[in-house]
Amino acid sequence: MRHLWLHGFASGPTSSKGQFVKQRLWERGIELEIPDLNEPAFFDLTVTRMLQRLDALAGAAGGVVLFGSSLGGFTAATWAALHPDRARALVLLAPAFELGFKVVATGGTADFLHKHGIEAQRVNKVLEGRPHIVDLMKDGKVQLVFNTVDGAGALTDSYTLRRAALMHKIAYYTTVAGAKASVEGIAALSEGALDVAPLQSYFKTAF
Repeated sequence: MRHLWLHGFASGPTSSKGQFVKQRLWERGIELEIPDLNEPAFFDLTVTRMLQRLDALAGAAGGVVLFGSSLGGFTAATWAALHPDRARALVLLAPAFELGFKVVATGGTADFLHKHGIEAQRVNKVLEGRPHIVDLMKDGKVQLVFNTVDGAGALTDSYTLRRAALMHKIAYYTTVAGAKASVEGIAALSEGALDVAPLQSYFKTAF
């Protein structure tokens, strides 16, 4: 059985958290692999590409234990929901699960989250009949949407979700970068007011 560490956004195989966990597991006789999910290029990173990379790394047999940090946690949970027969366990360091939100999820995603101890309210996809996710959005019970697309049915639901989000002014993210930025922004705000600083202060070596 393989053990994989999935690093966060703008991170990589040398992350301090990943290396710390790798050392602790090595002391227990367990090899932890830390692939670079940014390959072949960071600038065109997408959730689809990350899931495809993880699918290849996981292999077809033997199962895999996934450790995910931040964006890696989101990727691990998404892949495991798509492949519950191949994911043996999840260890998630995902800030979105610690900000006080109630999670609403459809079908297999909700089942998988429940299986791994993450509370989630199950709701129908639009094609599965009412009451469904768009009904919750119209009723003001959803404030933030992360949506990934896989298959023709999901594409149809995606259009309906986007329209509902636009009409009811609900934040809606379809990219890995957008989802991570929103979560980290909310986490930062929850710790107190943000300070204003000149742009040059972030790029001191460039000015």
